[in-house]
Amino acid sequence: MSKIVIDASVCGAWMLARGPDEGASDTLPLLRGSQGIVPDIWRYEVSNLLLVSVRQDALSRSEMYQRWLVLVRLRLVTVHMDVGPGLVDFARQHGLSLYDAAYLQLARQERAPLATLDKRLASAAIDAGIDVLA
Repeated sequence: MSKIVIDASVCGAWMLARGPDEGASDTLPLLRGSQGIVPDIWRYEVSNLLLVSVRQDALSRSEMYQRWLVLVRLRLVTVHMDVGPGLVDFARQHGLSLYDAAYLQLARQERAPLATLDKRLASAAIDAGIDVLA
């Protein structure tokens, strides 16, 4: 089974249903034949997206929990990423936050494509020789 690294921007587009978004909707079917993997920071990022949506009255609490359950059913594998000099240097080299660098580093480590809607992250991935599903 092949692997795909899924970043929070794609999950956010799925969860928040901000209208038809080809990047996110095209990526979801790819998981049928692949294993989605995410760095451990993903849980915090996605949970925060939902929390902010509730605070802004874009979602009710029950909608928030329903959407979280959709993601849980995807059975994404969470991979622990150490924050150390290697990741810091990688982030600096590619002009990324440590959060985004974790997705990029995981894709490189797993030799997996990266699904992202983040243009800066996609550009850095391409520069690093990583396939991007956007």
